[in-house]
Amino acid sequence: MTLPTPTALVADDDETLRILLCQALANWGFDVMAARDGREAQELAGKRLPDVIFMDLMMPVLDGYQASRAIRQLSDGLDIPIIVVTGHEDLESIETAYEAGVTDFITKPINWALLKHRLQFVLRASRVRRELRASEQRYALAAQGANDGLWDWDLVHSNMHYSLRWKQMLGLENQAVSEDPSEWFRRVHPDDLPRLQNELEIHLSGQSGHFENEHRMIATDGSYHWMLCRGLAVRDDCGQPVRMAGSNSDITRRKAAEAQLAHDASHDALTGLPNRMLFTDRLQHAIGMAQRRPDYAFAVLFMDIDRFKVINDSLGHRIGDQVILVVAARISACTRDNATLARLGGDEFTLLIHDIGGPELVTELIDRIQNAVAEPLRVDSHDLRPSLSIGVAFSSDNYQSADEMLRDSDTAMYRAKKMGKGHFAFFDGEMHMQALNTLLIEAELRTGLATGQFILRYQPIVCMGSLRTVGVEALLRWQHPQRGELVPADFLSSAEDSGLIVPLGRWVLREACRQMKAWEQAVELADDWFVSINCSSREFAQPSFVSDLEKSLAESRLSAARLRIEITEQVIAANRRLAEAKLREIRGLGIRIGIDDFGSASSTLNGLENLPIDYLKIDRSFLHAPDRAHDRFELMKAVVDLVHKLEMSVVGEGNETGDEVARLKRLSCEFGQGNYFLEAVRAEEVIPLILHGSGWTGD
Repeated sequence: MTLPTPTALVADDDETLRILLCQALANWGFDVMAARDGREAQELAGKRLPDVIFMDLMMPVLDGYQASRAIRQLSDGLDIPIIVVTGHEDLESIETAYEAGVTDFITKPINWALLKHRLQFVLRASRVRRELRASEQRYALAAQGANDGLWDWDLVHSNMHYSLRWKQMLGLENQAVSEDPSEWFRRVHPDDLPRLQNELEIHLSGQSGHFENEHRMIATDGSYHWMLCRGLAVRDDCGQPVRMAGSNSDITRRKAAEAQLAHDASHDALTGLPNRMLFTDRLQHAIGMAQRRPDYAFAVLFMDIDRFKVINDSLGHRIGDQVILVVAARISACTRDNATLARLGGDEFTLLIHDIGGPELVTELIDRIQNAVAEPLRVDSHDLRPSLSIGVAFSSDNYQSADEMLRDSDTAMYRAKKMGKGHFAFFDGEMHMQALNTLLIEAELRTGLATGQFILRYQPIVCMGSLRTVGVEALLRWQHPQRGELVPADFLSSAEDSGLIVPLGRWVLREACRQMKAWEQAVELADDWFVSINCSSREFAQPSFVSDLEKSLAESRLSAARLRIEITEQVIAANRRLAEAKLREIRGLGIRIGIDDFGSASSTLNGLENLPIDYLKIDRSFLHAPDRAHDRFELMKAVVDLVHKLEMSVVGEGNETGDEVARLKRLSCEFGQGNYFLEAVRAEEVIPLILHGSGWTGD
């Protein structure tokens, strides 16, 4: 039997995001409908009710809140999952969305892997709700057909009649059951009996027109069954109840489904641990307790598996999930019963520790966790040794909300991660200020990229034999409206952390190609003239990197021989297999490739052997070494000789004095670059450089 194709509706006025969501859903097997505003979404849903809806909150004509309310009013529209796609993460927006009938929300930019898992969950939950609603309808029909357990209570003589079905539901069909009302009440769970008796009294006293109660009753096998009990009293002429009749419906399965839904809504599907919602609730409770009890102290640990993305990308998500399960189990084994361990998503875990005695006890716990997690782990045929970066935030009077404390422990975790694998850090006020400053820089970077504040400067690269300029390196500068012209050291780390390095790098690539073509059209260039650009590890890791190169060359109509790409050794070390494949693709386009800052890290020529590398750039620290450092110079001379044997050329950068240039020549470096020849210049200053930039003397 072929299952029907699930349908999805995407409503977003952002065309790019709408197209991306539609494409992703189509790839996942959905028949997709698209709407540009809330009104169109309402109309499409009315014509064909989808299985899931992705809704933007801020849309023209009809916003996401209004559209969600309207769709909930449609026939069968109550159980459709509505997932909000929003850039808003404030509590008020989220609460308003849920009040409008939204099922879940995801924030921009979208984490596509996480979205797929969340989509599966909400669809499953929707299916359970529909099944639950159908189950209730079936129970109502069964009651009408006298399939429920019926009872008839003679209040005057205090006796009760129980139908056969009433007895069967409790396994009493083959037993003699007296007509005493105690046959009912003594089987009710002790926790439920007071409420049952109270609601019966309310109805019998005339305070309610109908009696309805849910309670548990014990069966002959010792198990408890949930019963939905309904009834109505018959009164005499004076209004006094003389008789009451009703039915018992077994709703055990419904209650189990409700319990499962409640559990799924508050627990992680993979590990079974509490999720963000449940953890946040417990953390908020702890904050409230600390405000009431001055002697109560607690801490939050924010934990992230180091280099987990590498595991996922190289070994696959199945092995990644196994690593998460093992790490979760190892952390859990180190915690006390009154602690709450949660998985927030991906490779992020949080731990709430109650009644801590002081930072030293937290440090001891972290040591136990780190040691346990770092035990060797074999998954399939892969030997792994995971580690955690951990940030800690301690309770204080300053915290009013769980989100604030999670934010600060997350900030501390990122500080720990920058210290290297397997480290931890305690949050302090300075971290908060640095985080705010980082956010400010990121916002300014976005504005700068959108408003054209970035420019390129160009520094000549000189042939050491002829002292002829053979090309230029494109160097990024930020013309900040308040701080003036900034060099990459002032903003590049923020661009890396925020991911803005990727669009920034694409802009550098397009602009360098465009400018190189402009020079080529303006003057006659030598065949070997080129422009080189730097590429960060994050840019290089983008799946579209090679196609971006092709696109930029095609748009500018620039020959690939005019372009050089420079990467660092760390780019190769991160994943040699993937790096080698991508480098060969780049070389296949006709682009030459260089290694920048060679020698600045733990370098090895063995790592570069058999790679399509054309040249190395020697780190400037080698050129600044005085001549008396004879051993170091001889070592560098040997390295350069080996590079030449690998059929690569060498560029010495950072030259500022004649002595350093002379040292380059003695090292037999083919090319030089630095302020000795010329500082980085504007694009319009390059043509005179092309025409007259030979015979450098350093003047």
